[in-house]
Amino acid sequence: MEIRSVNNPRISTWQQLKMKKGREKEGLYLIEGTKLISDALAAGEQLKTLIIHDERAETAEFAELLARVDNSVERIRVSAPIISKLSDTMTPQGIIAVVKKRDYQLEQFLSKDRPTFVVIDELQDPGNLGAIIRSADAAGIDGIIIGEKSVELYNPKVIRSAMGSIFHLPIVVDVDLMQVMRELSRRGIRILGTSPQAELDYYSLDLTDNIAIVIGNEAKGLSASLMRTVDEMMRIPILGSAESLNAAMATSIILYEHVRQRAKQ
Repeated sequence: MEIRSVNNPRISTWQQLKMKKGREKEGLYLIEGTKLISDALAAGEQLKTLIIHDERAETAEFAELLARVDNSVERIRVSAPIISKLSDTMTPQGIIAVVKKRDYQLEQFLSKDRPTFVVIDELQDPGNLGAIIRSADAAGIDGIIIGEKSVELYNPKVIRSAMGSIFHLPIVVDVDLMQVMRELSRRGIRILGTSPQAELDYYSLDLTDNIAIVIGNEAKGLSASLMRTVDEMMRIPILGSAESLNAAMATSIILYEHVRQRAKQ
């Protein structure tokens, strides 16, 4: 199938997926480029439609990718102006996939043995969230829990920053974190927060298992209500003149201390 006109109704429908409201309404989102689509295929994501720049459809790069896609996935060739209209980058890569959102439930990973989670509290920067997801994936974390007031998981900048890791681990979104904290405590999972004012350094705490590491807002840190649920606060020492570390960098440091401690067991 081909679509040549940028005014085609289906183009308008796909354009809505570039916005949070459209993604929430349809339960779908867009990913772009052969690398990201390849990662989605490898992880078993449910692709609904492939939108392909017709002048590049026969290239070896695209042909190799398309050979891996099930015939049930709709394939539509489009013109360059349509690709540009749907792309979220300055230099479109010529192939876009419409993907169904996954619906993870908290119970799916709360019951894991020796769990480690990252909890996101009112984080706003999509680049930070994407980098945290990537670090959590690399460190073998069991899951990520994102509160209601945080940046949307399917924001295109989050997806690009995560570089495929969004497909590799369970992520629960838009949850009431106060309810989650109560459930974590009930299950014996220690809740650890971060603050430059904390008395304990991160490497002095036991980070081996049964923990949830809460990462707060870039400017304000943890919300006051969530702060009251934390079992222990920790800090990353700042030895130089930098005012602070960004949320993604701080998370990576703590997660790899968790990896180091587990490796010593």
